[in-house]
Amino acid sequence: MLKHFKGRKINRITRKMLDQYKQKRIEEGASANTVNHELTNLSHMFRLTIRWKYIDKNIVTADDKLKFQVTSQRSLSEAELEQLAEAAKDSHIYPLIMTAMHTGMRKSELFNLKWTDIDFDSQRVTIQPKSDWSTKNYKPRYVPITPALYEVLREHREEVLRREIQSEYVFTYCGRQLKSNIKKSLARVVKGAGLDTEGSKKVTLHVLRHSFCSHLVMAGVPLRDVQELMGHKSYETTLQYAHLLPDHSSQQVNKLPFANGFSKSWAQIGHRDVISIERRKGKEPCKVASSQGSWLVCLSGFEPPTSGSGVQRSIF
Repeated sequence: MLKHFKGRKINRITRKMLDQYKQKRIEEGASANTVNHELTNLSHMFRLTIRWKYIDKNIVTADDKLKFQVTSQRSLSEAELEQLAEAAKDSHIYPLIMTAMHTGMRKSELFNLKWTDIDFDSQRVTIQPKSDWSTKNYKPRYVPITPALYEVLREHREEVLRREIQSEYVFTYCGRQLKSNIKKSLARVVKGAGLDTEGSKKVTLHVLRHSFCSHLVMAGVPLRDVQELMGHKSYETTLQYAHLLPDHSSQQVNKLPFANGFSKSWAQIGHRDVISIERRKGKEPCKVASSQGSWLVCLSGFEPPTSGSGVQRSIF
């Protein structure tokens, strides 16, 4: 973006220039999603200059965003995650892969994780901004360390001390901070795990983050908790994960009390015949008074009163 608008004052950027920029970025091979992110940044610049009273209008509007089809992301099953972990054991990125798998941290968060961010006593990782780097939302968040990850990080720490590696960063190679130079190492691990099948999407650190989120949702973790663990600024982003696995959704639907049909006795009563419903505490049956008599209702069905006794009974 800076290359395209270099030398131009922001109040000299026109709508025509904006359209030319979008066209050029697409021709350069940038995805629609990438261009939209760049437009968002440009819009933010306009808003700041409006606040500072240098200009009075933001030329970037919602209509400028390019439309694109959201493709499904790859999510690894539990068996695939186990294969990946086994294949990575002899690799220098094994601790990084396990941390990504068990915390759902973003790539930049992993690369900038320091030993001071890990509290072995409380078994918690603090993902927080640094002097030369910041989290995506500029806010810290906390992720518990699972028992399996605790053992991996503890052994990794002992190895670092044994080799006298002088680095404040958790993940290093030859004593230097890991940054973005793990593609080849990760590709070898993925191949060793047999997860690089033809036609399948590449296994990346983001796939591990996506898998972490998917398995949390599958395990029934409330979406608000998932949002906090993932560091999603918008709840709508977390909601996208709620429907990744249709089979799991169908199981939830089957929990409806009438999923297998309505009670024959209730159908015989009819809602228009109901006079009153007396609720009771706990799992005790409710008393339903109708024009056809009183009934006791509980989870296992309906029981009419004993004929002629005047006393209501239940076999539940």
